[in-house]
Amino acid sequence: MKKILIYTVNDGGFVDSLYHSLGDGFSAIGRDVVYCCINERNFIKNLESLINNEDIDFSIGHNEYGIIHAGRHDFLKNFYASKEHVAILDDAPYNMVTRKVFDAECPNLLLAYRDRSHREYLGSVRLKHPVLRYFFLPFGALLDKCDEAPAHKDIAVIFSGKYYGKATRSWHHPDNEKFVREFFDLAANVLEAEAVTVDEAVARVINDYALKMDKGVFYPGYKALYEYCKRYRRNRLVSMLANSGIQLTVCSDTWKNSSVADKLIYAPANTTKEVLHLYKRSRILLQDMAEFNDGSHCRVGDGALCKAMIVSESSKFLRENFEDSEIFFFEWKNLEDLPMQLSVLCKNEIVQNIYVNASCEKVNAKFLPKHSAATILDAISAARKNTGAVPLAACRSS
Repeated sequence: MKKILIYTVNDGGFVDSLYHSLGDGFSAIGRDVVYCCINERNFIKNLESLINNEDIDFSIGHNEYGIIHAGRHDFLKNFYASKEHVAILDDAPYNMVTRKVFDAECPNLLLAYRDRSHREYLGSVRLKHPVLRYFFLPFGALLDKCDEAPAHKDIAVIFSGKYYGKATRSWHHPDNEKFVREFFDLAANVLEAEAVTVDEAVARVINDYALKMDKGVFYPGYKALYEYCKRYRRNRLVSMLANSGIQLTVCSDTWKNSSVADKLIYAPANTTKEVLHLYKRSRILLQDMAEFNDGSHCRVGDGALCKAMIVSESSKFLRENFEDSEIFFFEWKNLEDLPMQLSVLCKNEIVQNIYVNASCEKVNAKFLPKHSAATILDAISAARKNTGAVPLAACRSS
């Protein structure tokens, strides 16, 4: 059977772990994979050798990985003239790190997005080539089974998100017109108050003020709103818990630059393996969603498999797929209630174990790497059916 080419990096970080985990998922359902690391010195030479010597079915990459080079190398341009590539947008589509995909020289492109609310925006983006298929690929676990956790867990609450700096309204620039600054201020106010996406916040302002304008006019400013929302909401969450006396352990030294630096517990982790080890030591894992309010995150799946109770900001997708007895959800609009709720949960190991067992069972059933791999194979098969290509024969296990 033909092999699947996966672009990744080799540094022990999140992207490295995410795409090697996905490769393990394909292996679990009977597909062979080969990897090409874009951060290796001889990346292009290694890639050309793989394409010439391996029978490749299709390729997969994080954001623009792999396909961004097609315009500069004839062998790769020729390869993608007949091979599909699945570009997985691992961030919001209006972030600069994902937008490079839109200019890639790849005529057989499939775009996977991690949050269902981003689909409408993606449909409005002009790409160099038409997309064969858009499909939703929720973040699942990196681990492939429930892991053994220590009998004694010494971390009360773990939070692995990084500190990205103060939330500043970067659109307050003298080159921007007064109307633009005021419009984005109004949209930012919506994002501060409610768990909505950037796209929805902009639409809300247009509607509330009866503006005869299309959302597309404001697309160039989405990145600034997204960064503001992510920083504002994460900083508020962590600050509120730290100031309330919750013993909150963070995995990144970046929080030493925050306003609550002296109220946090630090357990720095430089690799995904180290982060997962901290999850195993934790009784409760805290997850924020920020602008991703109709998707998931690997932390949810991995925390469950590491036997930590998941306390997560609510999202439409998580609500549809997990019961209240599997994840303890909190709502952004009721954030002030969370410190007291966490304080009570930290003291009740019986309740923690009930949530742990239920969430671990659900993740095992629906959100392992093999489930992500199966979703990708289904998307490839659907794309080939629509284009008249030979349907994909996939060996599948339950």
